[in-house]
Amino acid sequence: MLKKLKRMNRGVLLAVIVLAIFAVYVNIADDKFKEEEAEKVKDTVIGFCNELAEANSIMTKLDGTNDEEIVQELQDALTKVINDNMIQSDYIDNQNIYSLTAFYETKDSFLEYPQYFDDINSNNALTEITPTVKVTSVKQNGSIGATCVADIVYVVKGKGQFGVLFPVYYHHFSDIPTEMTCKMSDVEFQLVKEDGQWKICGINGYLWFV
Repeated sequence: MLKKLKRMNRGVLLAVIVLAIFAVYVNIADDKFKEEEAEKVKDTVIGFCNELAEANSIMTKLDGTNDEEIVQELQDALTKVINDNMIQSDYIDNQNIYSLTAFYETKDSFLEYPQYFDDINSNNALTEITPTVKVTSVKQNGSIGATCVADIVYVVKGKGQFGVLFPVYYHHFSDIPTEMTCKMSDVEFQLVKEDGQWKICGINGYLWFV
């Protein structure tokens, strides 16, 4: 009986030691992520949101003289922002297939949006866009992943009917008032690190107008 108790005690002790070592490892990995990677993740998300607004602002060049060229420039700029900052991921693709609680926009879905700008012209266009991005949390997600949550606001001015590609998805405005504040709260960005760079692989969020 005593031998059994000793063996059980040893097993419990070994389990406690393993758990303690694992906890220390997790804390060290988390501290290393916060010191070396969290700021890079934050910069990637903020950069993507600001670059997307800048690309949309190409619409303000429309003046009726060379609209087709401006439209092509706009589409090329939007596509470049997506290609520079996003990557397709099997992890997110599987989440979209099997998850019942969340759907993520991906690089592939974002690359479909620039074609929606084919019919814009100088009578139906954005005239001003001002972005504000505030990252509220960044955390490690696995060995090469990260989750970043941000509050985003685009203040939009325009005329007629036109579309804007927001950091969450494309939206078409019909007869926009003088100014529209477009809020995206608690937007979740999933990122992976590839070749030393953080790339966005999934975006989950909604657009509100105030």
